[in-house]
Amino acid sequence: MGWIMPWRLTLWYLFSITAMLLLIAGLLYWQVQRSLLAQMDAGLQLAATQALVSVEVVNGRLAFQNPGSSPQLTRRLSDDIGFFLLSPEGVLWQQLGQDHETPPLLPAAGLRTVSDGDDTWRLLGEAVSLPGAPGGWLLIAQSLEPVTATLAVLALQLLWALPFTLLLAGGGGYFLAGRALHPIDDMAHTAQAITASDLSRRIGYTGPADEVGRLAATFDAMLDRLQVAFARERRFTGDAAHELRTPLTALKGRIDVTLSQARPPEVYVATLQEMEGQVDRLIRLSHDLLFMASGRLATWLST
Repeated sequence: MGWIMPWRLTLWYLFSITAMLLLIAGLLYWQVQRSLLAQMDAGLQLAATQALVSVEVVNGRLAFQNPGSSPQLTRRLSDDIGFFLLSPEGVLWQQLGQDHETPPLLPAAGLRTVSDGDDTWRLLGEAVSLPGAPGGWLLIAQSLEPVTATLAVLALQLLWALPFTLLLAGGGGYFLAGRALHPIDDMAHTAQAITASDLSRRIGYTGPADEVGRLAATFDAMLDRLQVAFARERRFTGDAAHELRTPLTALKGRIDVTLSQARPPEVYVATLQEMEGQVDRLIRLSHDLLFMASGRLATWLST
């Protein structure tokens, strides 16, 4: 088994950890993105409420009051946010903020994301109706560049953290897998070293009584039973050989004596009768040995 099994378990562990980390990173990225957009949308809603107070009718169309007379609106003006007043047909009447870039202006109510190919904005549209004007639209646009930059930094940090986390997890997983599988490796080496003439090898596990500890203890107990069973088998074989040697020796001696010289027929008959008795004894002994052997086998199997 060696180092192959720990590496195999470590690879499975790393695969599981990678899947979980990717899932967590994806959920974190999505949650941060959602939170940033929610904060931006709340700011746009508040800006729209404050801007509507500063809208008036000038020469039959909507216009912003002097920004200096509306400090709340002035504080909202920045490089990444702009206020736009549009005619009902979508013609731009007035613009505050974002002098350098103008997002695609869509005269429609609600929040949405718009892009011109290079830049992306979050756009909020509100219908405006004042006496003396044909109506119009108030649009507030804010650049998504801060959100995109924040998400890019977050993604970069997650990408840097993932390899280091996997490296630490892999090292710890390999150490724990090797430590957990060491008794099993000892079992394999012990089993390979066991022969019929040497059943004295044991694992001798001294760790905690967990699943591996119980397996090692069970393996040692099995070796104890096998050692006892082999000892019984050797004694049984020795006893059987002794019991068979006695009548066979007697038969061989009687045959040699009888064949050593010519004898009368009645002597041969007596010799054959005596040999028949020895053969009957061998038959009974063979039956007894077979019966004993079957009984011992059943006993070993039951233990």
